[in-house]
Amino acid sequence: SISGNEWNTMTNTQPFSTRLTFTNINQRTNAQGVPLGASLSNPYNAFVGGNPFPYRGTFVTGGGATVVASDFEWPRTYQMNLSLQRQLTKDLTVSAAYVGTMSGKLPFGRDINYPVLNATATSAGANILSRRPNTAFGAVIEIDSDQEASYHALQVTSQMRMSHKVSFNAFYTFSKTLSSVQLHNNTTQGLAQNYSKLFLDKGRADTDQRHVFSANFNYQPDYYNGKNAILSNLLNGWSISPIIKLRSGLPFTISNGNVDANLDGVTNDRAQLIGDPKIANPTAAQWFNTAAFVQNRVVTGVATDGNSPRNILDGPGYRVVDLALSRDFTLTERVKLRFRGEATNAFNMVSLGQPGTAVPTGATSATFGVITTANAMRRVQFGLRLTF
Repeated sequence: SISGNEWNTMTNTQPFSTRLTFTNINQRTNAQGVPLGASLSNPYNAFVGGNPFPYRGTFVTGGGATVVASDFEWPRTYQMNLSLQRQLTKDLTVSAAYVGTMSGKLPFGRDINYPVLNATATSAGANILSRRPNTAFGAVIEIDSDQEASYHALQVTSQMRMSHKVSFNAFYTFSKTLSSVQLHNNTTQGLAQNYSKLFLDKGRADTDQRHVFSANFNYQPDYYNGKNAILSNLLNGWSISPIIKLRSGLPFTISNGNVDANLDGVTNDRAQLIGDPKIANPTAAQWFNTAAFVQNRVVTGVATDGNSPRNILDGPGYRVVDLALSRDFTLTERVKLRFRGEATNAFNMVSLGQPGTAVPTGATSATFGVITTANAMRRVQFGLRLTF
């Protein structure tokens, strides 16, 4: 038997030594306390089913697979830019630039075992499996390198160094981003409505924002000009730093709900467009014209792809002003105190989230076209740091 801390005893209690004695080594138990009773002649005595070698696995019909195309190529990206810079004053500069990016050979996973349409096709799982070219497998995703994306932008920048106690940096971008298909979360698995008609998915990328503006300022006011050292130390030396962020809304796609109208086994179909989806004054209760979309239904033997484009509409824009207030106080020659206050969304501006995008199966929906979320409200925090 073994007892005590023998490892510690052997190393720290010289000149004494420890003798270890093992008993009942064949009475080991598993995690459930069941004796294993294993021996060199029968090491798999407690293994369910006996000796697991050689392994005789059972092939699972309808299982998915992912493969890489034999002619796969690495992506290519070409970047272009043309810029003009101008110094307006000794402290103020302005620049304008065209920036472009063209990407090709982008990876994308497509189903090469895509179901074939026939007169008895339905959206049932067994029916879909029976219509695949190889019925032993489900979806077989082949990663190809045949997709494209582009980005074109006008970028304007302005910078002013500290002058009259004010400095700032301002940035504005007017851009457009297109992609042949939409990759999901930077992976090769995309959200194509129909793998046999990928050309229908070309459109605006999920990251396409037409306008983006941001600016940060630093203002160091000195209000007190008197001779009182205490008042001068309290009122002067503050630093006010606002950050302004404004940007257009992100695009979104109107889905067909959870209805697989094109009978391919994936419920990522788009809705049918029958009118003008835009309205003059969108609100959180109705961000777009919901009557402009209808849901495609499942019809046996008829595969229907939604005709509404990908990312057809834009969500609400985003605006926020963050503010920081800081001051360094010199208490003694070696002791300093720093105060800092920060407010995110200092003016508590409301920036709405995206609306509901799934066309309802019934006549009405409490979420379709309705915005029920918003970005974070104002948060304020203060901090002190003593340095000595």
